Amino acid sequence: MTKPTPGPWQTIDGAEIAPCAGPSAHVELCRIVGIRKGESSWYMPDEARANARLIAAAPEMAEALAAILKHAGWPEPEKVAVHGDTPLCVAIGQARSALRKAGILED
Repeated sequence: MTKPTPGPWQTIDGAEIAPCAGPSAHVELCRIVGIRKGESSWYMPDEARANARLIAAAPEMAEALAAILKHAGWPEPEKVAVHGDTPLCVAIGQARSALRKAGILED
């Protein structure tokens, strides 16, 4: 799986998500689409701006999840056997699932 553009990312004008630094700094990765009002104006609802902030924070959240697993004693979190339904086991499973979805952990 191809790795994503390294973070950190930022929002620009509340709708555009772009890297903060590096060779692709300020090159748009994606854009949250607002609601069209008239021929040339757009309205960006608060929820859409919140979605843009969440997307922009994704690389740092993924890095933080991986660091938590690593520093909690699991240097290879994809190899940790998780058994049971304790809150910690559930959280480890959720973290690994999110990191796999992002392409950071392999099956």
